[in-house]
Amino acid sequence: MDDIVIEAHPESIIPNNDLYNCLLNFSGLNRSGCYGIAHIYPAFVFLLIICINVNFIFFDFHINPFDIAKSVYYFFFIIFFVFARFCYNIIEHYKTLIKIIPPDNRAKIVNLIRKTTLGLSGLGISYWGYDTYRFIENTDIEMSALKIPYIIGMRLAYIYLYSHIICYIVNICFVFKIHKYQLDGFKKFIQRDKFNKVQLIKEFRKIKTDIRYSEKVIGPLLNLGMVSTIFRFPLDMIEIVYDHQYIHIITFIGNSVCFLVGLSAAAKLNDYNECFITKLYKNEYIREKQEMVEYCITFFNNNKVYFRVINTVPTSKVLSKMLLILLNIAGSLLSGLLSKN
Repeated sequence: MDDIVIEAHPESIIPNNDLYNCLLNFSGLNRSGCYGIAHIYPAFVFLLIICINVNFIFFDFHINPFDIAKSVYYFFFIIFFVFARFCYNIIEHYKTLIKIIPPDNRAKIVNLIRKTTLGLSGLGISYWGYDTYRFIENTDIEMSALKIPYIIGMRLAYIYLYSHIICYIVNICFVFKIHKYQLDGFKKFIQRDKFNKVQLIKEFRKIKTDIRYSEKVIGPLLNLGMVSTIFRFPLDMIEIVYDHQYIHIITFIGNSVCFLVGLSAAAKLNDYNECFITKLYKNEYIREKQEMVEYCITFFNNNKVYFRVINTVPTSKVLSKMLLILLNIAGSLLSGLLSKN
């Protein structure tokens, strides 16, 4: 795609031969995909439940807080996958957001999707390959010949799981990047253009409506991902320390990245509330109009654009404090486990 042409349909931002579109079809998130892939999705979910949850419950589960917490985590993960497929129409959301893209930023969005997908796919396949190698190395094939189809199915289920997570992260990056461009445009509007009260309210309400729409359709999906990730943190730490499963360090880092991508993206949108008044004073057309300036200040102080995550309004300041708390909790947990061990 050397010459990128963006039209008001999803194929212009998700080309049919693009890796991201292939992953969307494979994971079942693209409901407009071919008939076979779209209807195979329930079989993949069933395979995921059988190969991961049932395997854990029947072969590895013991009555203790750790295994109970792990079962709850798997349950959250299944809800996340089912919600992503049946309750979030990614193509309809893209159709709405494509119309917001400024012409000079359309190629950047296409490249963002492509590069993010390629990078995450490379990491996912590498991790899956190494994990599969370790799994085969630790499995007695001769004694477990009857389990071979089951093992193959479980490894395929993990490929499906990774494709789903990749699409989830790329989608979050796309959605928040679009709104960031939208807010950048509004910031330039109040800094450079002539406008009256009616025009200000009209432009602001349009942005607020678009972000509320995204919050409504992708917010629950983001919340489920956050809950799953938060629940996974202590499980990873315990497996790393007690079971010496050092491969889970990569899982821990991956979960942390997913967690931070969603929070930081929402925080960047919420940070714009603080810069609107500052940019207002740079507008030479209204700088001397005291009444208009006072009105704008009052307007921005009483009207905020927020993207809420788990019923909170993250900003960069809140996020930095949260990171310090998480690092303190993780360090304390690790220190306690090492001391006990």
